[in-house]
Parts: sequence; structure tokens; C-alpha cells
Amino acid sequence: MECNSIAPKRDPEDAQELIPELWEGFKENYLALKRGEMKLEDEPKYRGISSPGPSQYKAFLTFFSFINGEEDWIWEQRDNMHMHYIFDLSRYGGSSLLEFLQNLNSSDYDCKGKKITLVSGSFWRSNPNLRETVISILLYLCGKKAVVQAITQANETEPNMIGISRFLDRKLSFNTEKRRPIHFVLVEDKYLFYEFPHTESTWFRLNMFLDLDKIPYKKGKSKAGLLRFFNKIIKGKL
Repeated sequence: MECNSIAPKRDPEDAQELIPELWEGFKENYLALKRGEMKLEDEPKYRGISSPGPSQYKAFLTFFSFINGEEDWIWEQRDNMHMHYIFDLSRYGGSSLLEFLQNLNSSDYDCKGKKITLVSGSFWRSNPNLRETVISILLYLCGKKAVVQAITQANETEPNMIGISRFLDRKLSFNTEKRRPIHFVLVEDKYLFYEFPHTESTWFRLNMFLDLDKIPYKKGKSKAGLLRFFNKIIKGKL
């Protein structure tokens, strides 16, 4: 029951219609790296045009390598995929990220003492209303004694960020020099909500919710290993 109360509800039909196209856009670059057609040494070229680069797709290759079926299994779970329109969150059913965070803050989930880690890039610099809403939810979670950690390249003196650091866990990190290759919310060692690669100006963004206990891990792979991988991202070691 807990998983059902945490997971965002399925997207409305008009949003679901866009998910295959967004998935194919991700998969094209993902498979290009997997085939060796996208080169890691070309990373600066992608950064120069503010486009997701080889390092991000390499991180997804490692992520999916823990799973029996890899990207095919991920697509089979597409009912857990979500999309939102970053510049108008009222369209297509709203933001599943906000729904996920609000579910953590609901009476159906006891967040007290739970470690909630958010890894972001610009912390939604392009949409200050979304940024402000995310921060307000994080502060409510802090008020309920959740252990909240956030990692972002944004500076705490930017609009809608001032003073946030004093409310959050000491491990909170603003203005990080190194961009994390996957952006996600990790709840304890149990729930993962992550974003697929996108540029800052991408209008439609693809996300996915996973219960880490329900992943079919490959032989020799484990949830503990996957968590170590995500902790490397959190610490900036990947």
C-alpha cells in the first residue's frame, strides 16, 4: 500500500501519447553511446551547445546495467513513466515530480527520520514558480523531521533560494561545480524518481518512478550495488 501512496498516479491520455516520442529521443542517444558512435571525448562539444552529453548517457548505461533486461525492461515499465511541460505545469496533468514530493509529505507516508535526497542541475532556474514550490515542499518535509539533502548547481542567493540552506541537512550543497549526470530524488534505499536527460530549455521532460525492491537485478548485481552507484553521483565521484 505504501508504494501505491508514494507513486505518482498514471499520466492523463494526452501526456501518455507523448511518452513514446520522448523515450525514443532518449534511446537514440543512449544506443549511440552503447554502440560507440557517441564518444566520451566529445563531451565539451555537447556542453558548448547545452545538450546532454556522453557522460549522462554513460551514467544511464551503468544504471540500466544492473537490471535484467536493461533498457527493454525499463520500457516495459512505462506505466511508471511520466512527462510534464516545464513552462506550464497546469497542462498534461501537472508535474509528477511535485506529486511525488507531495506524496512524501502526505498523511499516507511517515517521513519522520527518512533520508530524502534530491539531486538537481539548475534547480529549475527556468521556472521560478516550480523552484519555489519544490523548496516549500522540502521545508515542510524538514518540519516533519525528514532528513533532507539537496545537491544543485544553483546558488542559494538566487531568486526563491535565499535562506534555504539553514533549514536543510548540513550535507546540502549549493553551487556545485560538477554537474551530476542523473537528476533524481532518492528516498531512503527504497524509492527512486529520476529524470531522463534534457537541456535546460527542453519543454517536455520525461521522468520515471521506481521501487528499487521490484527491480529484477542481474546475476551478480544487487540493490546495494545500485545504491552505491547513486551515492557516487550524490558525492560527485561519478
